[in-house]
Amino acid sequence: MIFISFSVNESLPVKVSAADIEENPQFIKLLTALSQHLTRDGMSHIAQQDLTEVSQQIMWDGMSYIAQQDLTEVSQQITWDGMTHIVQYGMV
Repeated sequence: MIFISFSVNESLPVKVSAADIEENPQFIKLLTALSQHLTRDGMSHIAQQDLTEVSQQIMWDGMSYIAQQDLTEVSQQITWDGMTHIVQYGMV
């Protein structure tokens, strides 16, 4: 009995006592079944996996965007430096 309450308490955001188990065995079975499908914060395992994948994709897209911006800035700086050099030394 204590193991079941510990298991449910660790799996779901609930606090189940040994007395709760004795008084409500069907409810505990329901909570145990739910704990197989939900994360500790109450989100389904499938939704958690989707959220993780989307978060990783957003992070990757953000890093790619920043890298692209860096390349754009570098190429603009090279172009500007080249033009400044040409104008400065009268190469036009």
